Amino acid sequence: LDDIKNNLDQLNIVLHTELALLRPFLLQAVKHGMCTPQHQYIVTHFDALTVDLLEGELSNCNVTALSLVRAHSPDTLLLLSSLRRENLSLSNSSLDRALRGLELELRNDAATCESRSQFGNRLINRLTRKTFNGSTGPIALNSNGKRVNYSVIVLHRNKKGFEKLGEWHSATEELALLKPSEKESPNDDTLENRTLRIAVYVEQPFVMLKENLNDSVDENDRYTGYCIELLEKIAELQKFKYILHEVKDKTYGSKMSNGKWNGLVGELMSGEADIAVTSLTISYSRSEVIDFTVPYMHLGISILYKKPAASEPNFFAFLAPLSSDVWYSTLAAYLLTSLSLWLLGLITPYERVGLVGKDAIIVPKQFNLSNSFWFIISSLMQQVRPCIITNERCIFLIYIV
Repeated sequence: LDDIKNNLDQLNIVLHTELALLRPFLLQAVKHGMCTPQHQYIVTHFDALTVDLLEGELSNCNVTALSLVRAHSPDTLLLLSSLRRENLSLSNSSLDRALRGLELELRNDAATCESRSQFGNRLINRLTRKTFNGSTGPIALNSNGKRVNYSVIVLHRNKKGFEKLGEWHSATEELALLKPSEKESPNDDTLENRTLRIAVYVEQPFVMLKENLNDSVDENDRYTGYCIELLEKIAELQKFKYILHEVKDKTYGSKMSNGKWNGLVGELMSGEADIAVTSLTISYSRSEVIDFTVPYMHLGISILYKKPAASEPNFFAFLAPLSSDVWYSTLAAYLLTSLSLWLLGLITPYERVGLVGKDAIIVPKQFNLSNSFWFIISSLMQQVRPCIITNERCIFLIYIV
């Protein structure tokens, strides 16, 4: 089992073993943590239903069994009723009655192992031609004495017992599964008569180890504390049993670098534990992978921090929405564009020439240094003064864009 768990990492296991070894094997699987909701066991022995697999530690094992017997058929019910009678027929009289039904008569002639019975072929021929119904369904043999046209029932264990999943037919060699509506729908919400595996984390005063314990003490009797007493009361009200064990790595549970969880959270996710009982803090990351109960105890722990003091309004608070680089770039663009307009106004001859009628006269420059700066500011405020721009138009458009 250790090799299967640690090296093979298999969750689906086929048990082809003697009937007497079935229950001990599953009990060992429970001790090795291999009876989780993820593990599936398929038992090939046709008498697996005669073994108690529903009570105690095996109540959480997922077992799929095979059976030839139809438990609720009229032939099976009649057979069970006959077995309860007090006056049972002796085996020899029963055999004699069966042979008379086959129209054969036994003689007292002695026969050896080497000799051939004179009734052997007739007996086999009658058996192969005879067909009847029994607790395992129609019984028919072929010429080789092998049973044909039979069905094997596939059953799966739930919390109430074994339910039928489907049938395998020897004639077609196909498995016919039942539809979900045809199967039983057990109530999974109840905890009654279930045995839960509960992981604990030792921390005073919630879960504590009792003093002066020896190895013979039951695992459930090793712990005490507030959470243990609360668990005992819940188990009494809900009528379920439980098996306690301490978390292996003795941690609450955190997400590791490979994406898996350790501690209590890891055992809950892997199915090694059904419930974790301790003072486990509810966090966002943990609540994404496991469910928490409603908090039932308030410890009065709070987080205190200093309230920020209100500061006086700053004159340059309007600059806060944008970074310093943005404001420096805007200022540089403003200065560069204004100076470019002014220099271009000095160079161009069209800036100082105006027309009065048909005569050209000298007029004052529009874009002196102050007008250039004000012109760019007015463009920022969308209040551009209408003026005749000739050579400076290109620079102005570049700035606007």
